[in-house]
Amino acid sequence: MSTFNLANLVKIVNPSSNVDFYYGVWDNVTDAVLNVPQAVRAKGKTVGVLDGTSVVEYWWKDGTEDSDLIEKGVEVDLSEYLTSTQINQLLNNYYTSDQVDTLLESLDLDQLSNLEEEVPAQIVAGNINIGDILEEGLSFTDFVKLLLLSTYEPTLISPSYNLATSITGIREVGSTANITLTGQFNRGLIRGDLVSGTWNPNATQDLRAGAASGYSFDGTSQAGDTISFSHVVTEGQNEFESIVTHQIGPQPLNSEGNNFNFPFPAGTIGDNNVQLVGRYRQFFGSVANFPTTSSAIRSLNSNFSNTDRFTVNINTTRFTIVIPDTKDLVNATTQNNENITGNFSESTISVEDGGGNLVNYKIFNLQTAIPLNVMAEITLS
Repeated sequence: MSTFNLANLVKIVNPSSNVDFYYGVWDNVTDAVLNVPQAVRAKGKTVGVLDGTSVVEYWWKDGTEDSDLIEKGVEVDLSEYLTSTQINQLLNNYYTSDQVDTLLESLDLDQLSNLEEEVPAQIVAGNINIGDILEEGLSFTDFVKLLLLSTYEPTLISPSYNLATSITGIREVGSTANITLTGQFNRGLIRGDLVSGTWNPNATQDLRAGAASGYSFDGTSQAGDTISFSHVVTEGQNEFESIVTHQIGPQPLNSEGNNFNFPFPAGTIGDNNVQLVGRYRQFFGSVANFPTTSSAIRSLNSNFSNTDRFTVNINTTRFTIVIPDTKDLVNATTQNNENITGNFSESTISVEDGGGNLVNYKIFNLQTAIPLNVMAEITLS
């Protein structure tokens, strides 16, 4: 530490409380911290502050921050105060009004005073939000309730209904499918409940909707949620419909045990399923003789009518393509990029569907002098 040595005593000739300019005397503590720069503060630095007509000395005892300036001779007992860590632990938990009342009963409230001035909240703490005003005179009891006590409300998850089918995908028109339909009723949730006296937002309080009282499948009513039957596949999406009838749901409750929102009303929820699709078959293949009967055509290779482009192997002198009469042969091109579409002759023929019903088809026949032995891409529309 640098020093400045004086051989003689210093004589103050003007009125002054202290040789240190920063001693003051200051009108109040705020003036002191505003006028004494932190750069000149040190532990032990003292200032004088007016208290009415008297001067009270304050000093920076344990630090040099504004908040470290305390009155000399005053010791602050923090042993009964919560640390910031303890406060955060409190705020991260949920408390019921009974738990808060029990906490307050354990405190010596006679030693706690009311709030001495109005305080605007600058942080969120418990049920206190930024901008809230804590009024002068607020009791410690009411402050603790604001800090720790809040009414928590459950999350309401609506019920839903799904109709599932045992058979999906593409089936041939006219074929018979043995189908099982299952109604899957999700009654929803009332999420959030008291667990051992503490509000748990993830606990299940109850189901949102009441129990199912009946089901309907394509107009047929029954008590159970499953039905099985034989179904003849039709062209396009095969639609099945189902409705569940349910009772009124339970009343949701908040953390205080009071009614929240309303019970889910009794009613119905429906769903439909269109996962089964019916398509006609289209046939193709090399033949020794051009087919003239339904059975001969159905013995050929086949795919479904939603396929508009496919590859075939033309390895004999006769080749046949048979498609529903709603479609056309647009293009037939070999792997050598030779267009042979015009080489096919077209006529009509009746072919049985998957149920033995005759359906109008177009038949395209190709005949060559020698086998082409090529792969060809067929395009339909």
